[in-house]
Amino acid sequence: MPFPFMHPTYLPSGNRLRQSRRWFGWFLLLLALGSLKAEDKRFKAEIYPLGMSDFELAVTIAKSIVTDEGKLVVDRENYRLIVYERIEKHDALREALKHANTPLYHVRIQVTLDDRQKSAETNLGFKPDAQSHPTGAPQAQMRIGGGLSMQNAGHLLETLTQQELVILSGGKGRLRIGKDIPYLDWFWNFGLQQGCWSGIMRWKEVGAQMAIEPHVTGKRVRLRITPEFSYVLDEKRLVTAMEKLNTEVIVNDGETIDLGGLPFSNQEFSSRFLFGLKKAGEQRSSRILLKLGIENVE
Repeated sequence: MPFPFMHPTYLPSGNRLRQSRRWFGWFLLLLALGSLKAEDKRFKAEIYPLGMSDFELAVTIAKSIVTDEGKLVVDRENYRLIVYERIEKHDALREALKHANTPLYHVRIQVTLDDRQKSAETNLGFKPDAQSHPTGAPQAQMRIGGGLSMQNAGHLLETLTQQELVILSGGKGRLRIGKDIPYLDWFWNFGLQQGCWSGIMRWKEVGAQMAIEPHVTGKRVRLRITPEFSYVLDEKRLVTAMEKLNTEVIVNDGETIDLGGLPFSNQEFSSRFLFGLKKAGEQRSSRILLKLGIENVE
């Protein structure tokens, strides 16, 4: 009987297809590892989910135990180790990894969204000979003849929004950036090039969000941030993560970071995704600040 994920009813697309290929790749890897010393019953392959363990510490421990005859695969994306070794080495690794366990922590993230929209308006009208004295936003005024005037006024609207996320260390939360985003054609073509989807553009109600994954180590937080799209396609609400564009940053307890200053691999994508969004006659800029705090779980 064929593997379930090879049956026609299981053939997925987009993210699900990549996930199936990834799992199939790990299956082939384990199969290959298991055949390295198939004649030696002392060797076996095991997967070690790290859960709430300190990932870097666990990798260091594993490297000190796995020998040249064995094999260590570090799977950062799924927060686990894949080890092919002698049975006694597995016993030693299993015992040593107990020391990599860390207390449970919550990471409280205070989010401040500073959203500014600037629009330009041109007004033409008749004014009396008296000198006008505009108030409010700075304006450029030109007088023509006895009373015909034309003025360009810039209106600035600033909105300050605050929200709070509480995420368990090792878990995942999501920060919504925008409900309806512009540049849909550009983002769709970008996703086609990245292999995120295929076919003609049929998505709608496209929103932008960020997946946030904190991992506490001492008094610092390793923060992994991944851009995501939430959209409706064929009457289904879907979420696609742009895994190739994720970034990681180390943040001290109580420190505030600006998402605009993070080293995303594609700056054009991040500028359209987060900042400087433009519409007809309007320019919008958003600044997103994250303040992190570490809390013990009672």
